[in-house]
Amino acid sequence: MGSKWTWIGSIVISGILLAMPFMPMEWWQALPWQVMGRMHPILLHLPIVAIVVCAYLEWRYSTYTVKGVRSIRRMSWIFSFYAVLLTVFAGFLLYKSGDYTFEGVRNHFYGGIALALFMVWSMHFHLMYQRSRSWRYRQLSRVLLFLSLPLVLYTGHTGGSLTHGEDFITQPIDEHLQKRALAATPAMNDPASMKVYQDMITPFLKQRCESCHNAKKSKGGLDLSSYDALMKGGKSGKPMLTAGNPEESEVWVRVSLEQNHDDYMPPEGKQGLSDTEKDILAWWIEKGASQTDTLGAGPDDPDLKQRVDEYLPTLAVQQVSAEAQRLERLKIGPKLKRVAFDLGFEVELDADTDSTYYALSMKLPPKIITDDVLAKLMPYRHLFSKVSLVSADITDDGLYYLGQMPNLKTLILSKSCIKGDGLVYLQDLPDLQLLNLSYTDVNDKTIMHITQFQNLKEVHLFDTFVQPNVLEALNEFLSDAEVSLSEGPYY
Repeated sequence: MGSKWTWIGSIVISGILLAMPFMPMEWWQALPWQVMGRMHPILLHLPIVAIVVCAYLEWRYSTYTVKGVRSIRRMSWIFSFYAVLLTVFAGFLLYKSGDYTFEGVRNHFYGGIALALFMVWSMHFHLMYQRSRSWRYRQLSRVLLFLSLPLVLYTGHTGGSLTHGEDFITQPIDEHLQKRALAATPAMNDPASMKVYQDMITPFLKQRCESCHNAKKSKGGLDLSSYDALMKGGKSGKPMLTAGNPEESEVWVRVSLEQNHDDYMPPEGKQGLSDTEKDILAWWIEKGASQTDTLGAGPDDPDLKQRVDEYLPTLAVQQVSAEAQRLERLKIGPKLKRVAFDLGFEVELDADTDSTYYALSMKLPPKIITDDVLAKLMPYRHLFSKVSLVSADITDDGLYYLGQMPNLKTLILSKSCIKGDGLVYLQDLPDLQLLNLSYTDVNDKTIMHITQFQNLKEVHLFDTFVQPNVLEALNEFLSDAEVSLSEGPYY
């Protein structure tokens, strides 16, 4: 009879554990449940210690016949079993409170349920062994107990990550690997072989200047995305590079002016080149401004040579970061494309940015894209720099999700269901430069939200309810942006 009830109890408890993720949240909103749920952080240390102690005692003293030792082993089993169930139940209540539903918490919760299931059946077979002394039951109980240890580690890690960050445990390892990666970069391992233009100058031009001077957006007709484009110069007709003479090289002249000068580059609000970067640029031009020049022994000027040596660690960090971004793209790109395709999107590398970022657009023939569909891309929100949702059923509520994309530079919402109230969600995007709201119901009142945007350059408002006088006022207020009634790009 005892064995029968052991089986029934184990099956019932397992069924309850497996049903927990599917139980309606409303059942657990009562005050007592909320209070008990908040005890989870206090209780969670109990099963961690108890299971480890139980496993150790079972491994070390399983053959001992001394009554006291056997009693301690039996108590460790019982304490571990109830500690796990109590902690998982409290965690379940906290999870169902509605405040903890993001992916990291779900992984922690599911890990806790798996751990509890292992302990339920480990305890079950332990009790069966106590009654029958069957070797089979003893081995099953021990195997399940020892297999619980990796689950203790996983659940503890996911729980700790919620408090201390995902890399809390691995941070020392990451720092060690980072130091090794830095030491292996050309900047630290073999600086003499680095090409001055490609390896030293291109990184800071890309970081400081290329957002306004690239192949698709060349302010003043100037493109700094390649050596050949730099040599062509811009609309001013002045030479960008004059070999041997920085003072006659417009690229150096512009970055070395006083910051309050009208021609100083980059414009106000953007970080300019450091003194060392300016001096490296001038030295390279004096040396001949060749695309193939290497650093070699470095500048003859002892002071500049010292500053270049001090700059190399910064350059090494940039090189490691660039390689890490490239690897991230290679790793996540195929998965992102599959997920986006199933939702009705096309994803390609954004040619206007470095290789970490992607352009998102509608698939042809188009699917119905709603706010809820857009929300499913949130795990990848940091990867998008361009989003085109032409004719999508996106409303102002959907702008909340777009506002969570920190690297977004171009946003095209033509012919969508936008009225403009949700534009407030976009005002904290640091890099948003182009916004197309043509053929939407944006009006004089709602369009005023764009006055709080940080770095807008282009706003397109064709066939909206924005009046010409409001358009004129916006252009006066946003001196660095062009707000127009043009149709604007679709991609």
